[in-house]
Amino acid sequence: MPSAEDNFSLIKLLQNYFPNLFIITSSLNLLKNIPVNEITKKNIFVELIAVKKYESAARNLYEFANSKKLSYIASNPVYFLNKEDYILHRVLKTISERGTIENISAEDTVDEEFYFKNPGELMQRWKNLPEAISNTYYIAENCNVNLEIGQYKFPSFQRFNNFNDKDTFTTLWNLAFDGLYQRYPDDNSEAIDRLNEELNVIFNLELTDYFLVVWDILREAKKRGMLHIGRGSAANSIVSYCLGFTDIDPIEHNLFFERFLNRSRSSPPDIDIDFSWKERDEIIKYVFEKYGYDRVAMISTH
Repeated sequence: MPSAEDNFSLIKLLQNYFPNLFIITSSLNLLKNIPVNEITKKNIFVELIAVKKYESAARNLYEFANSKKLSYIASNPVYFLNKEDYILHRVLKTISERGTIENISAEDTVDEEFYFKNPGELMQRWKNLPEAISNTYYIAENCNVNLEIGQYKFPSFQRFNNFNDKDTFTTLWNLAFDGLYQRYPDDNSEAIDRLNEELNVIFNLELTDYFLVVWDILREAKKRGMLHIGRGSAANSIVSYCLGFTDIDPIEHNLFFERFLNRSRSSPPDIDIDFSWKERDEIIKYVFEKYGYDRVAMISTH
């Protein structure tokens, strides 16, 4: 039976994204097989690599581009920042191959010209083909990508859950205080003050949706009777305690919330929840299906 990889076709996949995709390639096989028409033609660029080792291939690609009336661009793959870093590259390859630096062949390493060249170096290298340089500017000017680096984006809890509250922080506040009155049946002013303070920090750091999504996951786990336990620095938080993430009373054990979260923290906190290996996949599947496969990712630490 063929696997999913056996049925994969890069050419068919690329066709799905025209005309919103630039294709830059030095693969003659791909260039010969991808359909070229008036729509795709302006988005396909033949990649010419300006290194002696690739001179013959670049010449063939240049002739192919001219025969098919395709545009071409100047290219220089980057494997290290400065030319002097080539020796470090050789050392790393030596370690990888478990050999000696004297015995590492050219085939085991990339070309020493594959460093990050400045515009002047590239323009000098391609002075006989100025169009190859100008096309790179054309591509850069016509690419519109906003990655919003440095911003944390959490799934919108309100979007995936039916709550009547006007805003998500009201939902979190209500859930936390409902838990407070269950955890502390007697009127506990210290717990109330601490809960208010922690909720203010969570609100100011824009982590409301994060806490609510974790609450939703554990709500589902409890509904399915799954064993789980919260651990780590989240146990220092009375919000975690009142929402049912952990079962450790931070007031009784004199645990400091600031170890888990504080106003000066630039990264989101970790709320670690352990599940039985028998049920772990089931709850992960719930998260993917509820919040969307395009919004959930698996990570690991080695």
